Amino acid sequence: MKLITSAIFISIVLFTGCADKSFVKTVDNKVAKYVDIQEVKERVRDDGLLEIQINAQNDTDEYKLFKYRVDWQDKDGFLIPSLSSKWADFPAHKNSSFKINVVAPSPKATTYQVYLSE
Repeated sequence: MKLITSAIFISIVLFTGCADKSFVKTVDNKVAKYVDIQEVKERVRDDGLLEIQINAQNDTDEYKLFKYRVDWQDKDGFLIPSLSSKWADFPAHKNSSFKINVVAPSPKATTYQVYLSE
């Protein structure tokens, strides 16, 4: 009985660990030095589209220009092509907070990955 319970528990942990998750990732260490991600909000709009808002801060005394892109995925983990999957420039003014808002291209989008680079 213990063996079956252990096997079920391990299966649940492995299945949950492999599930698609939404995240924000800095792919360039230079960006990580000046952009402080403070909060990621998400909501489903009235039209059924997932919307995300990234609240961040430029912690330097300089104007910075970085790039971001968002990969949207459906419930099965398949990529949903969109304009936001291409790198876009975004300014970060010195010592100030900023917000990045992005709306999913389809109501089928359930998860996302945001990538930041310089």
